[in-house]
Amino acid sequence: MAITSTTAKEIYAGNGSAASFPTTFKFLENEHVVCVLTNTDGEDELLALDTDYTVAGAGDDEGGTVTFPAGASPRARLSVGETLTIYREVPLTQETDWENSDEIDVEEIEAADDKLTMLCQQIDAKAGRAIKVPLSSSLTDVECAAPEPGKALIWNDVGDGIINGSIDVSTL
Repeated sequence: MAITSTTAKEIYAGNGSAASFPTTFKFLENEHVVCVLTNTDGEDELLALDTDYTVAGAGDDEGGTVTFPAGASPRARLSVGETLTIYREVPLTQETDWENSDEIDVEEIEAADDKLTMLCQQIDAKAGRAIKVPLSSSLTDVECAAPEPGKALIWNDVGDGIINGSIDVSTL
């Protein structure tokens, strides 16, 4: 089946009781589903598949389910104030080996096309969260400093990178 949706991420707010979370996006293997827990302090923790959560539904067109197993480390439920982000991350590989003498298998072709579509969606999602400069700019691969508390991200003196700096907000 074709990939007809651009959805590749689900975000759930904790309510203290939910332990099962549907994914509405297709994924080819359980390992392609990644979970990040954001705690009440806003800190992200990458959860471990088959330790912190399990996944069912690989290959299902409608998606699958992420579950916190009972007694799982670190938890069995998503607590109030926490957020769970579930997203698809497909390895940047091409594993189909076509031979000239092979009979054409449309299922294999469709699976390869599905993976390419998922990879394009994954790259598009990352690009959508990136800082961008106008298309007319000659800048490429702009580096951005890691944020520091109480500092602003500003362009460096040369104008080719973003650094942490102080600004006088009274002049804005």
